[in-house]
Amino acid sequence: MARRRRGSPIEEEKPIYTEKIPLSLMPRKWMRGKKWSRLENLGRFVGIFLIFMAVLTAAYDLEIIYSAIFLIGAVLVFYITEVLSPDAQRVIRPIRVYKNGVLVYTTSFEKALGKRSFLTSDDVKGIKVRRMNLQTEEGIQNLPTHLTFVLNNNMKIKMGRRNCTELQTIIGMLDDLGIKEIGL
Repeated sequence: MARRRRGSPIEEEKPIYTEKIPLSLMPRKWMRGKKWSRLENLGRFVGIFLIFMAVLTAAYDLEIIYSAIFLIGAVLVFYITEVLSPDAQRVIRPIRVYKNGVLVYTTSFEKALGKRSFLTSDDVKGIKVRRMNLQTEEGIQNLPTHLTFVLNNNMKIKMGRRNCTELQTIIGMLDDLGIKEIGL
C-alpha cells in the first residue's frame, strides 16, 4: 500500500518575509543547533543535581554554607541556560512575518512564563527599537539596530542586534500589521 504524502503547506501559512541573518552576526560557529541544545540540557541537569545536593546537605544537617554554595551554583546555571542562552539564540534565529502575526524564537521556559512564539497584533503592545548613528554611503544615518517586543502583560522579548536594512523592512511590515513602535 502506498504511503500517503503530506500536503504542502497552505499559502496562508507561508511567511510573507523571512529575515536573512548575516554571518557576521552569528556567534558560535561550532556549537549550533543540536550540539548547543545538548549542552543546555546538560546544564539543566547540573542545576537540578545542585538543588538535589543542597537538599541533601540540609537534610543531613551539614553546615549551611554547603547548601548555600549549591543553591548559588544552581541559580547561576539556571540563569545561564534560561536567560543568557536564549538571548544568544534569538540573535541567530530569523524573525518570520506572516499575514496575521510574527514568529519569534522562545524557549519552553519562556512559554511557561507567558511569552508566546507566534505574536499577533492583539498580543503585542508595541515594539521598542534602539537606533544608532551609522556611517552609510549616504552619510551618517540614524538606523535601527536592536528590536524588543513589548507584550500586553508588559513582558519583553529582546531580539538582540539585527541587520539595519532587514530591521527597517521588518519594522515597516510590523507597522502594516498594526504593531507600532513605542517610545523608550
